Amino acid sequence: MDTAFNLLSQKNVGGSSLEKLTKVEYHYGDYFLIGSSKSDSSGNLQIKNEGEFDLLFMAFDSNFNVKSTVSLGGTENDYLYDVRVQEPGKLVFCAGSYSYFSGDKKAFNYANSSDEQGWLFTMNLALNEPEKQAIQFLQVFPNPSTEEFNVKIPDGNYFDRIIIYNQNGIEMFSTDIKSGQLLFHLETSDWPQGTYYCYLIGNEIKVTEKLIIN
Repeated sequence: MDTAFNLLSQKNVGGSSLEKLTKVEYHYGDYFLIGSSKSDSSGNLQIKNEGEFDLLFMAFDSNFNVKSTVSLGGTENDYLYDVRVQEPGKLVFCAGSYSYFSGDKKAFNYANSSDEQGWLFTMNLALNEPEKQAIQFLQVFPNPSTEEFNVKIPDGNYFDRIIIYNQNGIEMFSTDIKSGQLLFHLETSDWPQGTYYCYLIGNEIKVTEKLIIN
């Protein structure tokens, strides 16, 4: 919706049973849907179900095309409450579980099934096929560096924009990528030492490379 509460777009996600949406987050051009599902593979959910509610995580691009879907759980109820990006491509899941050691649940439950316990785990975020192809040819050099970087972009007009964030999520640099532009030179002599993340963003694609300033 816009600020006047006019409906701009909508998408329904669900299978043949119950789904619960906990929250939606926007992260560097992607939307994360966080919730739980009782559905098996049905409707527009191509997932498995281990029993009762399982964790449900879906990543969408800016046009609400599905990039990744994760469904995990044991034989009892499991609920997904939050997802955090530990680093580009790696996610930390914060969940609650009533399940014992069963299904995808490989962490021991110290209580009986009437008590919910915390379930914390990490996963890698899957790349779509264009991202897999593009990231093979992306080059950043020298890396690590002290005062400058060169970013070589794969040919093929994959990307529209380059953005660099520090490890606190603060934008340090951004610019549009012109057609045919394959190399960026970055002066970083006045940037503090630390880890930075270079995002290359296109219509249906986004890849990330880590930069380290010594």
